[in-house]
Amino acid sequence: MKIVKEGDNSIVLKENLLWVIVIGILFLVLGVLILANIIKIEPLTQKLFIGIAASILGILVIIFSSNRTIDIDRMQETLIIKDKTLFKNNTQKYSFKDIKSLDLVWSIETTGNKKKRKVLRCLLFLVLKNGKEIQFSRGMMAQNTKYKEIGTKISSLTGIPYIERTPPELPKKSKFSINGLGG
Repeated sequence: MKIVKEGDNSIVLKENLLWVIVIGILFLVLGVLILANIIKIEPLTQKLFIGIAASILGILVIIFSSNRTIDIDRMQETLIIKDKTLFKNNTQKYSFKDIKSLDLVWSIETTGNKKKRKVLRCLLFLVLKNGKEIQFSRGMMAQNTKYKEIGTKISSLTGIPYIERTPPELPKKSKFSINGLGG
């Protein structure tokens, strides 16, 4: 997610997951190459299964990948989230007075099977006054300065409180650093 347009009374954010579409195209091409016998796989039933499965997976990834645009307008006091896929557009509109806060939520997740390691992630959420949380950003690895910058800019433009929620399990002496915590 990045700021693509910033003015005195508005901010436009865009999250373009182009890499997801590229992966979908790669699976589709792989499936076609297998089915066209350019990539040799034996026996025939295995070739058909792998080729069809890769092609279908590629098509599904392309169809369901989406781009997100967030338009924040101080003059109209609205925040609009637009998700666009190949076949469907979804728009959600929120008034500033319905928004409680914009929360940057940090979490520590354990990844890997044999070699366990801890990964620090952050997500940006729009918290409504009715308690509903809407995920603003979609699951990227921790980019402390980027999401903090976005959150503070939105807060200063709109007056919506910006809150950082750090995980309680973050040790004081950690290889992670969040605003001076850890490390």
